[in-house]
Amino acid sequence: MAKDFIHWPSYVLAPLVAIPIFIKMGLYRAVVRYIGYQAQWVIIKAVTLSILVWAVFTYFLAIEQSTPRSVIFIFGLLLFLQ
Repeated sequence: MAKDFIHWPSYVLAPLVAIPIFIKMGLYRAVVRYIGYQAQWVIIKAVTLSILVWAVFTYFLAIEQSTPRSVIFIFGLLLFLQ
């Protein structure tokens, strides 16, 4: 079972990429109770940037061969829906 789980570097890399980007864009300081259009735009930019950076890292670290391409889209969808 453990040797079949070859995508684990990609799953570890995702939060390591997304969390610093979200912090840099101020998403952890925002009060989300009354979210406005400006905050929604920042969320869209942060999620898009984290998806792109994550995809580039997985490509350059050769993790892409073991990670399905649909994972990038699912990751983005989950980030947008949160």
